[in-house]
Amino acid sequence: RLLVLLEGTARVLRDGQALRELGRHDAVGLLAVLGVAQDDRVVAVSPCRTLVIPPEEYLDALADHPAFALSNLRALGRRLQRAEAALSARPPRVPAAAADGTR
Repeated sequence: RLLVLLEGTARVLRDGQALRELGRHDAVGLLAVLGVAQDDRVVAVSPCRTLVIPPEEYLDALADHPAFALSNLRALGRRLQRAEAALSARPPRVPAAAADGTR
């Protein structure tokens, strides 16, 4: 299901690490509705009120309303840009074998 936060705040966690904060009008579960597996966990930081959209209704809306579909593609593009920026800001990871000189 796709959840849209109408009120409140939530935090997205991966492996116990906070990835981002969600607030009013942010969506949760978009990639899962599109068939992309997600391991992230979302926890409420404050009391939340959400709109629950079943996958079939969301996909029907994408098919029936091009402006809605375009808006969603733009939102996914912004999310991808943020993820790429966060990855490029991290120092490169050195494999453990290379770090200690063993193979």
